[in-house]
Amino acid sequence: MLKRHEAALYATWLIILVAIPAPLVYFLNQNLVDTRQNILIYSFGVVAYVWWLTIVFLSTRPRWLDRLIGLPSMYFAHALLGVLALSFATLHKLQAFSIDETIKNLGNYAWYLSIFSIAYAIFFMSGWLVDRMRFLKRIKNQLHFIFKHQLSLWIHRLNFVIIGLIWLHVHLIGRISGITNFIIIFDIYTIFALSAYAWHQFISYDQKKYSGQVIGNFPLDATTQQLVIKLGQKAADYRAGDIFFLKFKKNPVISSEAHPFSVTSSSDESHKVVTFTIQRLGDFTKAINRVAIGSDVQLEGPFGMLDAIVADSAKKKQPVVLYGLGTGIAPVRSLAVKYANKAAIHVIWSTHRNSAIYYDDDFLSLKNNDAHFKYDVKKARFTQENLTSILDKTEISAARFIIVGSAAIVLNVESNLRKIGVAGNRLIDERLTM
Repeated sequence: MLKRHEAALYATWLIILVAIPAPLVYFLNQNLVDTRQNILIYSFGVVAYVWWLTIVFLSTRPRWLDRLIGLPSMYFAHALLGVLALSFATLHKLQAFSIDETIKNLGNYAWYLSIFSIAYAIFFMSGWLVDRMRFLKRIKNQLHFIFKHQLSLWIHRLNFVIIGLIWLHVHLIGRISGITNFIIIFDIYTIFALSAYAWHQFISYDQKKYSGQVIGNFPLDATTQQLVIKLGQKAADYRAGDIFFLKFKKNPVISSEAHPFSVTSSSDESHKVVTFTIQRLGDFTKAINRVAIGSDVQLEGPFGMLDAIVADSAKKKQPVVLYGLGTGIAPVRSLAVKYANKAAIHVIWSTHRNSAIYYDDDFLSLKNNDAHFKYDVKKARFTQENLTSILDKTEISAARFIIVGSAAIVLNVESNLRKIGVAGNRLIDERLTM
C-alpha cells in the first residue's frame, strides 16, 4: 500500500512541477522572439504563476487526490509550492526588465504581496518553524489573540489578489499576450483554478449530501467535548480514522469557516452517525460546547488514508501501534474498534495530567476480548525508557506506528521512537495543527 502511495506521490509532484507548466513554457519558447536568457527569465515567471494556480486548486482538497496521496501530503504540496513559486518569481523579478511602469508595478506589487503571504503562512499557518522552535511558538501564542484563525484565512486569500495582478501583468505585455495559443492556455488554467475554488467554497457545500445535524454535544472533561452528528441520507460513508471538515453555517455562536476533525467512531458502528472528540482551545473549538442539539452542520469529506494503511498491515500480519496524544486519541479509537481481532493492535494514549481517561472502558473492553490487543495509558508523556518497556522487540523492529497529536509533541515522540530503534519509514503521523 505504501509503495502505491509513494508512486502516486512521485507522479503527483512530476505532474505539478513539470507536466502542467510544460505547455505554456513550450509555446512561449516556440513563439517569443528574444534571447534565450530572456525567454528563460519569462519562463520562470510563467512557472511561478502556474504553481500559484495549483496552490488554489489544492486548497479545494479534491477527495480523489486525497485517496491517492493523503491530506497531509496535499497540505505539504500546498505549502512547498508557495515557497517554490516565490523563488521562481524572485528570479523573474530580479532579472526581467520592462520600460512600461504599469507592467513593472503590477509585477512588483504581486511580488511584495507574495513575500508577505508566504512569510505569514509559514509563521501563523504552518508548523515548519514554529513547531521546532519554542521561542517562536511563544511569540505566536502571544500574538494569537490578534491573528486568529479566521483572520489568517482571509489574509491567506491575498493569493487571489496576487493571481489577479500577475494575470493583468501578463496580458499587458503585448508581445506575450499576442501569442494566441499561449494566452488561451494561460486563461484556461486561470479560469479552471478559480472556478474550482468557487465551486468548492460557494456551491458544493450547499448540496444535500454534505448535510448533517447535531444529535449529541456533551463534555468529556473540563476542556474536551464529544460532538455527535447524524449524517444526511446522501452523505458519503466514512472509514475508520477519517477526517471531516465541519462548517456551521449561519450559527451565531461559532465561526462559519470549515475546520477539520478526525472521527472517533468507527464506520463499523454506524455509517450514518459520526462522533468527534474535540479539545476546546482554538478560535473555532472554544465555542463548540455552545452548539445546540439540532443545529445544522455541513461536512466536507471524508478524507484520510489511515484505514487503508492499517488494513494493509492487517493483511501482511504486521503489528500496528496506534499512538494518541491527548485528543489525538480520536482516530486511534476509531481504528482500534474496527481492527481489534483483525490485526495485532497496540494502543498507546498519552494525556495531560488534568485530562479524564474518557475512552478507558472502550480500550479495556477491546483488550479483554482480544488476546492480541495491547493498551497502555499515562497521564504524562511516555519517556524513552517507558517506550522501551511497553513495546516488545517485534513492535520496535517491525510494527507500523501511527501517531496523532499536536505537531510539536508528535515530532518529539517520533524522535524518541527513532532513538529506541524504530525505523523512520515505519512512522506515520497525523498532526492536528495542519
